Amino acid sequence: MLVTDRLNMQWPEKHHANFIYRLLNSPAWLQFVGDRGIKNLSDAENYITNKLQAGFSEHGFGMYIMERKSDAECIGVCGLIQRSYLDRPDIGFAVLPEATGKGYTSEAASAVLAYARQELKPGQIYGITTEDNLASQRVLTKLGLVYQKDIKDEQGEKLMLFSTL
Repeated sequence: MLVTDRLNMQWPEKHHANFIYRLLNSPAWLQFVGDRGIKNLSDAENYITNKLQAGFSEHGFGMYIMERKSDAECIGVCGLIQRSYLDRPDIGFAVLPEATGKGYTSEAASAVLAYARQELKPGQIYGITTEDNLASQRVLTKLGLVYQKDIKDEQGEKLMLFSTL
């Protein structure tokens, strides 16, 4: 678990299914990340096991659940992802609509980057986003990542690639 001033960042567990269902069906997730087919709590539990937990077991890193310390509410996810089309991990993040614009994403992502640099030592870390996701672009640049070039994912979608120096 990672800890920041306002957040506890914990491993994803099946008891987070309701939160994952809400997050993956939120408007920003659907617009910028895409529909993952999470239609009920069983789908959310399977996503936690097969995607979120699998990242930690396969790569030694993954997406943490962001829990606000003040009220123990789960508000987002943040962590490192190893994508098949990238040679380095990339930092990913998403928050529920009510947590947007409050600095939680930058706080969580800073903790993830610090942990990665200290413990994982992956070299460069990437960040990817769509051209129209200005909020993610702001977070990536605030973290010190620099735009490198446009790339395409497995489905041929154009993405902006940022990286640490």
